This record gives sequence, C-alpha cells and structure tokens, in this order.
Amino acid sequence: MKTRILRILRTIFIDCLSGLLIGISVQVFTVHADFAPGGLNGIAIIINYLTRLPIGLLIILLNIPIVLFSYRVLGRKYLLYSIKSMLIGSFFMDHVAVHFPVYTGDRMMAALFAGVIGGIGYAVLYLSGSCTGGTDFLIMSMKKLKPYLSLSHLIFLISGCVLAAVGLVYHNIDAVLYGLISTYVASTVIEKIMYGAESGKLALIVTTKGKEICEAINNNIRRGSTILPAYGGYKQDRREVVLCVCGRQQAATIKTLAEKTDPDAFLIVSEFNEVFGEGFSPFED
Repeated sequence: MKTRILRILRTIFIDCLSGLLIGISVQVFTVHADFAPGGLNGIAIIINYLTRLPIGLLIILLNIPIVLFSYRVLGRKYLLYSIKSMLIGSFFMDHVAVHFPVYTGDRMMAALFAGVIGGIGYAVLYLSGSCTGGTDFLIMSMKKLKPYLSLSHLIFLISGCVLAAVGLVYHNIDAVLYGLISTYVASTVIEKIMYGAESGKLALIVTTKGKEICEAINNNIRRGSTILPAYGGYKQDRREVVLCVCGRQQAATIKTLAEKTDPDAFLIVSEFNEVFGEGFSPFED
C-alpha cells in the first residue's frame, strides 16, 4: 500500500514538474515573442492569438478528437494515464505559469529557451511513460506502429505542418523561423535526454586473435565482449569478429588495444542509442 502511494505521488510530481516547465516555455517565452512552436501547443497558441481563449483550455478541447483516434493503438490504460498528465499540464499552463515574469528580450533567445525548457519538460514526461496528449498521441501511435522511427524526426515532421499555419496567421516569416528553431531545439533536447544517457560506442573488430583481444579489453577496461565466427569474403580465410559495447571514452582504449594485439585487425566503431539485456537496460514490455 505504501509503495503504491509513493508511486502515485511520484507520477503526480512528474506531471506537475513537466507541466510547469512546458507552461513556462509557452507563457514566459513563446506567447509574448509572437511566434508559435509546432505541435498542438502551437495550434492552441495560434487560436489564442486570434481569440484570446486560454491556451490550456484550448489544448483540452483540441485533444478530444485525437484521443478518440489514438485509442485503439495506444490502449485505454496509456490514454487515461496521459489524459491525467494533460489535465495537470493544462492547469499549470493557465493558472501557474501565467504568474511568472514574462521574458521581453531578444526573440532568438526566447526561441532557444522555449525549446530547451519545453524539451526538458516533455522528456521528463516521456521517460515516465506518459505524454501531454495532442500530437504526442499521434507521435506515440506512430512510434508504436513503427518503432524504428526517430522520436525527434517524428516531432519535427508533425510540427512542420503547424509551422506552416503560423506564417499564415502571423503574416510574418520570422514567426515561422523562430518557431522552427524552438521546435528543433526542443526535439533535440528530448532526444538527448531520453537516449543520451544510454548512448555509447559499438566496436566491431575483425581479427585472427579474437581471444587475445577479448582478454585485453577485459583486463584493461573491464568490459565484456563477444566473439563471432566469420570468413573473409575474398580469400575465404577464417576470421573472428569481436563485438564490444562500450562508453565513448573507452572506444579510444579499445582501438589502442586492438592495434597492439593484432596490427592487421580491422576495426569499426559506430554509435548506438539504446542497448538492452544483461548488464544494461531491461527489455521493454
């Protein structure tokens, strides 16, 4: 019972924190700089610009058809969980963030800070397994159907459609450009926070001394590795491929160890964003 109460309090705290950050991004930086970011927030800001209706209320109303559309893909539990986050976020948008001092400086700075602060707010929410509704439902639906698609690319793609409307309403190309900058910064921050902590290097070493290289890696940087049997495509000679997942700083050490152990080795080092399994993140459901 105590664990369940702590879990509920934690989710509410995350909703409040993300709602506050997103609210500050919109009310403090975006609205008064006369531009709108992509996504449903951007649509709500455009309507607010034309009608002066509360942004948080508009977000709730605009979400109704999207919730109905996403129900089948995302499921009842996820939608209810996200609707809770959306309602809390809308409250912070209309009743808390509006009391913060408004930034009236350079529009470029407003766009950058709106993107960074909003991106942090969204990333915190996404990491908790929820979202703010709106185009987030569409993004998460597409991500579930096509898990190989990049989250930041999906955000940027959908937001681009909204930014086109920004230019028509504000009659100002600068509003589109600042909205584009803010959206790009936000999507980049989201990607870095969600995947940056788990990102690293993947080393593939084609060699005839796989066992020796594995031992050198283990003895020097305490990293496990895997030996895969292989054959040369041209000479058909027997080879081994040492596969090792490592941190960014460790990649240089592995390069030195491979070169020292087998000067004829062939080394490939690439980036990875996620890794699952023993010793790393557990597999997602």
